[in-house]
Amino acid sequence: MPMYEFRCSRCNRRMQDLFKVDECPKLIECPCGGLADRVVSLIANTASQWGDSHGYYDRGLGTYVENAQHRERVMKKRGLVSLQDYDKNYVEDRLQKRQDVFDQHERDVRDYKQYRALGRSKGEAMAEVYNAERLTEDGLME
Repeated sequence: MPMYEFRCSRCNRRMQDLFKVDECPKLIECPCGGLADRVVSLIANTASQWGDSHGYYDRGLGTYVENAQHRERVMKKRGLVSLQDYDKNYVEDRLQKRQDVFDQHERDVRDYKQYRALGRSKGEAMAEVYNAERLTEDGLME
């Protein structure tokens, strides 16, 4: 049985109901007492577990996704976690990583200022703070 959508002319409430194709009325009664007209609604297009060959528009992500695996890649790229993968430690881990980056930045600024106070040029001070080994460890240089 197809699902039909109705909109009340009095309160603008939208309702959905199942009817057989040959038994669907054009009007139904709304709980507010008004009459609801049958309206044209979009067909729900959702992906199957292994993906739909045509893909679909994911309203939560605001983008077109090809299948479930593509959706996971998009979420990972945006730093999002699905509810099924979410655990209470996730937020704490993210906050700890941010704090670690902030603490490292504070140490770098302190070290840079110390090298400048010793009379080193800006370039020399930067080279001391951000040496090649450290940049390689941080993944900023190969």
